[in-house]
Amino acid sequence: MTESVLKEDMRMKKRFLVAMFFIVAAAVVADNTNNTRIDKTDFVKQMLLREKIVKIALSYQGVEYWYGSDDPDYGLDCSALTQRVYSRVGIKIPRTAEAQFKAAVKFARPSLQKGDLVFFNTRGFRVNHVGIYIGDNKFVHAPRVGETVRVDSLDDRYYKQRFQMGGTFILK
Repeated sequence: MTESVLKEDMRMKKRFLVAMFFIVAAAVVADNTNNTRIDKTDFVKQMLLREKIVKIALSYQGVEYWYGSDDPDYGLDCSALTQRVYSRVGIKIPRTAEAQFKAAVKFARPSLQKGDLVFFNTRGFRVNHVGIYIGDNKFVHAPRVGETVRVDSLDDRYYKQRFQMGGTFILK
């Protein structure tokens, strides 16, 4: 074979490998909409997803707390807030704080990342409150009757004493 034929053969092999790379990459990145948890292997996409969750959660600030409600026109309870935010990014999670806690992948506070859920025991016998971690030891949540969705600190004495675990539905 001549040198020009060998060069052309190498170019064809390179094009084939590049094409295969993009086909495989597209298949890996594609979301599986049947799963309740989203497996994001791409670090950048995961970070963008987490930022989007935070932005959406913060947009609910000022909405009244209303026990058992999942309609922001009337008010939201804590787990309706988290469920609504996650659903807006295509992630289905259970309705109640306790069910969200049971279904989430759990971890200790030092591992929290933006967009993760933070779980609390405010009544002394089980997880009954949830919020969304937004970074810098802060979280957004619907606290209780007579209050509105707001940002609080995990370092606040009340929440620090009642914090149970972090949890996520965003898998690496």
